[in-house]
Amino acid sequence: MDKNTKFLIKKVVTDFLCLCIAALPILLFFLFGQPYKRGFFCDDESLRHPFHPSTITETTLYIVGLFLPVSV
Repeated sequence: MDKNTKFLIKKVVTDFLCLCIAALPILLFFLFGQPYKRGFFCDDESLRHPFHPSTITETTLYIVGLFLPVSV
């Protein structure tokens, strides 16, 4: 094998190992984690607040979220 092929294989193996290391905690939480179950009460004050519509328009979100990072 030439030098470029060895470098490419080394890079792919390194990427795969990094992916496995990053995915391992997620897999462990999925397999062994127990969700916390908690009920709620209808007279809870934090649930009685009225719904407020969005204060930021969708256009502003698109500009700041998409176009601003692309332009920088």
